[in-house]
Amino acid sequence: MHQKYDIALKDIIKDAPRRFLKLLTGYDTGRFIDVQFPDIQIKEVDVFIELPDEDILQIDMQSSNDPNMLGRMFLYAGFIYNQYKKLPIQIVLYVGNKPLNMENSMEFRQIKYSYELIDIRTLDGNQLIDSDDPDDNVLAILCKLDDAHITIKRILEKLSLLHPNEREDYIRKLLYLSGLRNLATTVKQEVLNMPLTIDLDEYEFFKDIF
Repeated sequence: MHQKYDIALKDIIKDAPRRFLKLLTGYDTGRFIDVQFPDIQIKEVDVFIELPDEDILQIDMQSSNDPNMLGRMFLYAGFIYNQYKKLPIQIVLYVGNKPLNMENSMEFRQIKYSYELIDIRTLDGNQLIDSDDPDDNVLAILCKLDDAHITIKRILEKLSLLHPNEREDYIRKLLYLSGLRNLATTVKQEVLNMPLTIDLDEYEFFKDIF
């Protein structure tokens, strides 16, 4: 995943947006765990959570179709079992713009393995916009949208109520994530139409979006 999307998504998910977490797991809270693997071939888990029922949840976020995803998740499951003596619930959350096209199960003799594969565009963005958590609000830009322009305006209305510094931070995240839906220019224009003092052009990291 491109670094700017990766950082923005991890920052949001690790703040445990309650409505979004409930859409994925049925729980609106969890304890985040920092897990490290000894094998250099395995990258750090995107999100690792202990749920209230003590199940372990692994979430990996993908902005493109990875042909090696099935094998990688299988390895994750083995490493996690080795460390925690329990198998994790595994979710790959696809946030890309192209059609989802990844394998999520395999079977060989007595071995059966699968992970849950969720296209974030199947989740109801309206539920996230209605949340009082700005992390939920920003994630709505990636979900199922009835009307992109109306959705952007509704998200920005929510963000406009935040303290200026916090509002600016979430607008940055919204701009990053909107790039995954080719909506960054639309978001920028709507931000410029708002009575805000933020100068988007002064930020060097926006130049690769616009």
